[in-house]
Amino acid sequence: MWQRPPTAGALAKGLASTGKGAGYADLELAMLSEFGLIQVTTSIVTTVHSLQVVPPERLPMQAHDWSLDYIVTPERVIPTHNSYPKPQGLNWDTLQPEQIKRIPILRQLQAQQPPQNGITDS
Repeated sequence: MWQRPPTAGALAKGLASTGKGAGYADLELAMLSEFGLIQVTTSIVTTVHSLQVVPPERLPMQAHDWSLDYIVTPERVIPTHNSYPKPQGLNWDTLQPEQIKRIPILRQLQAQQPPQNGITDS
């Protein structure tokens, strides 16, 4: 089980995703997956206030989003019963150059990536 820190954003019951919309929680999970520290079978859980749980149509899932398995509020534990696939590590095509520049571990991981189509970082 991986418990992400409480969020200031909202969570959609059913297809709940992590984070506040900036992609950092999803990026953390992708890096943990990249290092083999979590698997697709790892339960993803978060704690929020009940007012932060909204209908799924209010927060559409995106390809990089990690779905939650459980949402815990002060009043209850909500199993999401979602079937949304979890990403399988970092998706380099969706990372922005500014993210890679600002996050040291991403720079190190990028340097370890094989060149694509004969292109190399110089």
